[in-house]
Amino acid sequence: MALRKRTNAYWNKRANERLVESEKTTEEYRREIRKLYDATQKETLRQLKKIYADYWTKEGGFDKQKLRLMTSSGDMQKFITKLKKSGLYEEIPANYLGRINRLEFLNAQMWYEAHKAGLEQDKIVTNASRKVYEDSYYRSVFDVSRGIGSTPGFSILDTKTVDRVLDTKFEGKNYSQRIWGNSDILADQLKQKLGQAIANGQSIQKTARDFRERFSVSNYYAERLVRTETNYFHNSAEIDSYKSMGFEYFEFVATLDIRTSEICSHMDGKRFKVSDGVPGDNVPPLHPNCRSTIVPYFKDFEPDETRMARNPVTGKNYHVYDMTYQDWKQEFVDNVVNNIVGGKTNGGTLVLTDYGASFDSMSLWGVDGEILRAYSTATERLMNEFPQVKEWSLKRRKNIGLEIAGKQYKGGIMAATYRQKALIGLNPKYHYSMSKLTKTVAGGIRRHHFMPAKNLKTYVFNHEFGHYIENYLMDAKGLSAINIRNDIIKIAKERYGMTDNVISGYGRTNSHEFFAECFANHKGRQQNALGKAIGAYLKEKMK
Repeated sequence: MALRKRTNAYWNKRANERLVESEKTTEEYRREIRKLYDATQKETLRQLKKIYADYWTKEGGFDKQKLRLMTSSGDMQKFITKLKKSGLYEEIPANYLGRINRLEFLNAQMWYEAHKAGLEQDKIVTNASRKVYEDSYYRSVFDVSRGIGSTPGFSILDTKTVDRVLDTKFEGKNYSQRIWGNSDILADQLKQKLGQAIANGQSIQKTARDFRERFSVSNYYAERLVRTETNYFHNSAEIDSYKSMGFEYFEFVATLDIRTSEICSHMDGKRFKVSDGVPGDNVPPLHPNCRSTIVPYFKDFEPDETRMARNPVTGKNYHVYDMTYQDWKQEFVDNVVNNIVGGKTNGGTLVLTDYGASFDSMSLWGVDGEILRAYSTATERLMNEFPQVKEWSLKRRKNIGLEIAGKQYKGGIMAATYRQKALIGLNPKYHYSMSKLTKTVAGGIRRHHFMPAKNLKTYVFNHEFGHYIENYLMDAKGLSAINIRNDIIKIAKERYGMTDNVISGYGRTNSHEFFAECFANHKGRQQNALGKAIGAYLKEKMK
């Protein structure tokens, strides 16, 4: 494919725009953190006022003897209940539990406030990091698509993939560990300041000022962490998107101004293999508050034609020169993957499921999300019902199992199953609307072209899965299609009083369609003699 020509300035501009967009995304979360620390500071100062009210003497200074009294069991029990409710009971140092004096109890309460804020900050940073990573990943693919004129193949993100990235350690720690460390520092500093105030008989005004200074420093650490982690997850998404699209090299891009660090200035313009990209080494951030990013390097980059995005009906490539990001994401990501239950990616464009099936997200554009959800649920149910077929399909597909993809067929073919490919292909012409699909099936049943069924939504899929089971019986069991057909008819006549007119018109065309139609009836919640017979037959053959 001939790439649309773009200058380095174009790619650098797009990369910096993506980084700025990530920074804008986290501004809302930084405001949340500031509000969080303001609220925690307010509560801690309220407690400080109470400490002075309870333990400050008329003569001046603290009543140290009163502070050495043991904390009541009632107060400790309330405190422990609060710890458990917040999820901090297992984390608090052991010396703050059990029999402690009132001064130790005050320090325990300040530890609680600092770490409760840390827990809330962790939730905020998790949400921010997840959004930054996902947006940066897809925006990188979008900008490449817009730059070259068509969308190359790329992996769709899932929850497990993003969770794994969020848990990755950068310079020995992940962000949760850094937040916890900052909470420890704040708690220790508040403890130290309170201890100094008690020892020196310090006024409440001076102690409150010291506390506010500590919170100001902690808030700065928190915001710096968000900025640095934003850069880390943004550039992690960049490098992961390059891997997904097949780029071999990337280039370091520094923001060159008077604030640019010496190390980033030195790295600007250097190129590295994507496979060798390491955050903190040759991928930003290289230091706290880093503003550098990376861009894909296009020399020798040739997208695989077979992985290019194509319209499933016309067969033509999508051209995305003028598409907005939101329109592109809706078309290329949300319309397919967000409608597939339990999906996880495995490189390329396959969205895998835990139960041995995959959906080809690059070829299913135009397929109704309601249909995908129904077919996903049916796949799970049938794969679990027939574990032998699942195991067989996994071996044939090398741990991918049954693949479901979109394909344009000639004539009236709604879907097809392939013996050699372990693939069920859906014709988007019939699958763009659930109402269209069920109307077509209902018409086929009325004409006796299809078997009777109440469940019209998955009739086509059940039919195709019937082919898949028959493929298993012929391949793994060595059975012939004609013998399978004769055995099912024999059971239907001997056990269920079958007459010839129960076979659908489609089922009469050949032995393979006979089996698939019987299976569709068996799973369509309106079984006739053949539907019952195939159930009995499979129960025997699947032993």
